Amino acid sequence: MPTRPRRPRALVLVSTRDLAAQVAESIHSLAEGLAPSLKVTVVFGGVSINPQMMGLRSGTDIVVATPGRLIDLVEHNALNSGAVRTLVLDEADRLLDLGFSEELTRILALLPEQRQNLFFSATFPPAVTALATALLRDPVRVDVLPRNEGEPDIEQ
Repeated sequence: MPTRPRRPRALVLVSTRDLAAQVAESIHSLAEGLAPSLKVTVVFGGVSINPQMMGLRSGTDIVVATPGRLIDLVEHNALNSGAVRTLVLDEADRLLDLGFSEELTRILALLPEQRQNLFFSATFPPAVTALATALLRDPVRVDVLPRNEGEPDIEQ
């Protein structure tokens, strides 16, 4: 009996292809040694969609995506988001700054209602605060303050 391809259980939305690559690299590093190993698929625009569709067709555990390409893949029936249990919005402020508000709304409508949402943002302008309020229930907010650095360590 053939096994069904793995459907993504986690979705990480990022603002740029560079950030997508960094996030995927971090996930691979953290998941090293897991059995069975996690399959992470990175998808972003500006390149051919066909290899990304093929990568998803063989199954994946985690999708790291830019919003526009994720919607393209859903419209091509290359991605089923029905098994997603964890949504991560990385650099949420940048996602909104870059005009992904409409795409985020469309993506949120595709996901199961029962899921864990993780929300990361360097700043919390009103638009980000509104998104967090709509998306999160009983959130725990962690603020990391910048280190008070005196003289920089510069050697010449």
